[in-house]
Amino acid sequence: MNILHFPDFVRGTVKSSDTDPESSEVTVQTLTLVATSGADSGGLPGHSERSSEEQVLLNAKVTKRLPTRRPQIRVYQVELSDEHDVPCGIAVCKIAWDLCIPSLAHEVEIYQTKLKLLQGTFVPRLYGLYIGRVDGELAHVLLEEYCGPPPDSVCFQSGEVRKDMLVAAYKLHAAGVTHNDIVYLSRTIALGSPPAPVARFVGFDKAQAHDCPVVKRGVVAEDIKADIQQFGEDCLLMRCRELRIIWSCLGFDVV
Repeated sequence: MNILHFPDFVRGTVKSSDTDPESSEVTVQTLTLVATSGADSGGLPGHSERSSEEQVLLNAKVTKRLPTRRPQIRVYQVELSDEHDVPCGIAVCKIAWDLCIPSLAHEVEIYQTKLKLLQGTFVPRLYGLYIGRVDGELAHVLLEEYCGPPPDSVCFQSGEVRKDMLVAAYKLHAAGVTHNDIVYLSRTIALGSPPAPVARFVGFDKAQAHDCPVVKRGVVAEDIKADIQQFGEDCLLMRCRELRIIWSCLGFDVV
C-alpha cells in the first residue's frame, strides 16, 4: 500500500487566482491519501529500487497553485519527500472533487493505456492515483511528473521549439490519442529540459481515442517537420483537424 501525505493542507486556506498563480498561500493540517492500483512510485527519484510490494510513504508539500479551467479541480506544484524527509523532486498534484472525479479517472486511464509508452518523453510520467478525504469530502488525487513551466512568448518565437510542439502533438496522434483541449496551448504544453524532448503535452482529462488520417498515411515525425511550411492539399497536416489547428496556432500558416 502506498500512502501520500499532504502536510499542512486545507483546501480553504489556499488562496490564489487562476490569473495569478504566484499569489498562492498555504497553511495547516494533514491529509493522508491511499494509492489505488494505478500508483507507480518506482518512477519517482529515489524509489526505483523498491519492490512493488513495499509500502511507500510520500510527503507532498504544496509550493504553488497552478492554473486550471475547472473550479472542482485544484492543481498544485509540490515538493516530494519520503518517510525519512529525503527529497524526491518536484511533482504535480491534481485534486478532484464531486463531478470532476470521473474526468480525473479518465485521464489516469489514458495515461496507463494509450500514452503508456510516451510517459517521460512526450507526456508526464504518471506516479499514481490516490483516494482520500479533503476537508471531509471524497477526493481523488493524480500525482504526476512536473515537466517544467509553460512556454512563454519568447519560446513561441523559436521555430525549432514550435516544431517540437507540433511533433509532440503528432506523437500523441500516433499513439491513438487526440488531446481535445488545445484552445490555450500555453496551458497544455510544458517545456522539459534535455535530453527529454523540449515539448510535452499535459492535461488529458478531455482526451479521446483517435484514428488519425495523417498517421494512417505512414507519416513519421521527420515528415512532419519537412511538411510544416506546405500549404493547400499538399499539406499532410491539413488532413487532421487537431493537427491543423495546432499548426495554425503556432503560426506556421503564415508565409
